[in-house]
This record gives sequence, C-alpha cells and structure tokens, in this order.
Amino acid sequence: MVMRRNCGRSVCQSMPSDNLANILSASLHYEAVALHLSKTVDALDLIVIGGFPTEKHTVRCNDGTLLTIHRILISNAQQREAARPVLLWPGFGGSSNCFICQPHKRDNLAFILADAGFDIWLGNPRNVVYTTFSNEASRPALQFSMDDIIELDIPSVVDYILQSTRKEKLAYIGVSQGTTALFGALALHDTLNTKISVAIAIAPTLKPKRTAVPEYITRGYRLLRGFLPNELFLYVTSISRASLHPKILARFVALFTYIGFKWDASRLGCRARQLSILSHIFNGTSKQMVEVSVGRRANYIANYIENFPWWI
Repeated sequence: MVMRRNCGRSVCQSMPSDNLANILSASLHYEAVALHLSKTVDALDLIVIGGFPTEKHTVRCNDGTLLTIHRILISNAQQREAARPVLLWPGFGGSSNCFICQPHKRDNLAFILADAGFDIWLGNPRNVVYTTFSNEASRPALQFSMDDIIELDIPSVVDYILQSTRKEKLAYIGVSQGTTALFGALALHDTLNTKISVAIAIAPTLKPKRTAVPEYITRGYRLLRGFLPNELFLYVTSISRASLHPKILARFVALFTYIGFKWDASRLGCRARQLSILSHIFNGTSKQMVEVSVGRRANYIANYIENFPWWI
C-alpha cells in the first residue's frame, strides 16, 4: 500500500520590525504544525505530511501475532533497490510515530536518514497500536511481555525486511527500551548477529536505576498489581486520547513521565515541540511491560546477556 528549528525562544532584542514579524509568523506556523501533528494518529499520514511516499507492511510472528511496520519510500526505484535498509525501533510504550512527529522535518531522525538515501523501516513491537493479536495464542492478548519482543518481534521484523529488500544485513537504531530489547535478542538469537551490520543504541538502557522510579511508586504497584487488569494501560491511553485535547494530553503524559521516571519534558524544547512529541511518545502497553520498569522483574534483562559482561 503506497500513499502517494528553530524551536527555541531566542529573539534578538534590537531588530527591525519586519524581522520580528517574520519570526512571529514563523512561530505561529510552527505551533499550528505542532498542533496538527499532535492530532494526526496514523504513521502513514505523518510520513505523507513529511513529504514522502510510504508503505505499510504486515509481519507475522511465530505465535501468529501480526505487526504493522512502516516504510519510507525512496521515489527512484533504482536508488531504492541499492539503498541500505535501516530499522528504527522505539522505546517503552512507543511506536513508529515517535520518529516522525516533530514539526520541523529536519528534526525527525527517520526523515533525515531518508533524505540521506537510506531505506527506512519503522518498527513496531507488539503493543496496543499497530498490532493484531492472534486467537492462536494460549493466553490473553495483552499479557505480552519483553520476552515476546525479544524472542519473537525483533527477529521476525528483521527477517521480513531482509526478505523484502533482498539484502543480507540491515542497520538497527534503537531508542531506550528499544536498545534493551536488541541486547536481549542478540544474546538469544545467534543468527541475528549475522543479519545486523551495525547497531546504534540511543539512550541505551539495561536496567532502571533504583533512583529512577520513586520507591512509593514501586511499592504501590507491587501492592496493587494483582488487582490491576491487563487492559489497564490500554484503557487509560484510549480514554485519554478520545476525551482530552492534545495540549491537555501532552501535559498529562509529561506529568506521568515525571512522576514515574523523573523525565523532565522541558528538555524536549519549547511547548509546541513538546506537544507534538508527547502526543505520540506513549501508546499504552501491557501490565507485564510496566513490570520491567517498576515491578518484580525490573532487572531480568541481565539474564539474557550474562555472557556479555562488556555491556554491563
């Protein structure tokens, strides 16, 4: 299926009025674009807004789960054939939207790499978006965990891309938990190491620092986990997106990330930039995935890479 910055607030104090008007006009346009992007849900639409043709592909994992991934097309067929495939993988609760949601095209990693001539594939781990769960599974759909992403999702997506492009290797760029998943997958699947030419870990994580999540959050979650439905974070995300204005939703996500992980959203830049990013940064997840960060299994990833002490 093919479908055809300055974000900072630096303003010189003495400048001609026409320059000031231009800056004001650009600022208003930037805010309008950010608001439009925050309301755009589907990655295909975000890619088209960025000025690229695109495709969506469906990857079938060994357990029957179907993952939707997105490809940014190079218009010239010959250049596309020769282009090196690059897989971008999001972090905790994220999706392919994370790489294509900023107002300035040049601030989006996926678009930068596409302009540089790479064949860009945006990966989606099993989640509450871009995923169709199979009836073949022997457990409820939303009981997926990091184990499934490591053992099933990454190998399946890598194999699909290599088969589609007829290439032997690809480059992998992961963000945060997307790097954690790769570390585990490389340790578990020997053949995967021969299929990835280079792995780039942005904000790599192995296990959360004890100070990253407040103790009262950890203790409270452990007390309540038995009473929380697997669909909790799906419900919260769906209801929030359906009922809240994007600006309110962005503040809600910023508050959630600060309380849960001490992430300061102001580091993302101005409010307009925060709006477009925070609206796409979290799409819900399973209860088991949350436990990787605040639950009983927060340090379990070390079990996968015990033979790789140079990563610790």
